[in-house]
Amino acid sequence: MVKYLAEVRAAIDRPTANDTTPLHVASLQGHLDVVTYLCESGAMCDRTTPGGATPLYVSCYNGHLPIVQYLVSQKADARKRTPAGATLLHAAAQEGQLEAPAVFLFESIV
Repeated sequence: MVKYLAEVRAAIDRPTANDTTPLHVASLQGHLDVVTYLCESGAMCDRTTPGGATPLYVSCYNGHLPIVQYLVSQKADARKRTPAGATLLHAAAQEGQLEAPAVFLFESIV
């Protein structure tokens, strides 16, 4: 379905009523294939919701490690903070998802 919508030139970054995009939803749900396709089709990987959540933030929060790794490899901004000042580490720790921020730490050191 996502591929079809992109092929007919549907707006892949069009936000929903709560300002999430298809990339946010795919990242939230753990659909790496959809995340990859959307990014390769030009989706904005750092678009934020009003609460400051990016696709990388929601994937850290939910512990979707392959998506975290992919978004980091695509140069998603891992230093973005929410308006309240929360970081990726805050998001992951809140849910006990400590492997996700380790990816970012490793990638930024290497």
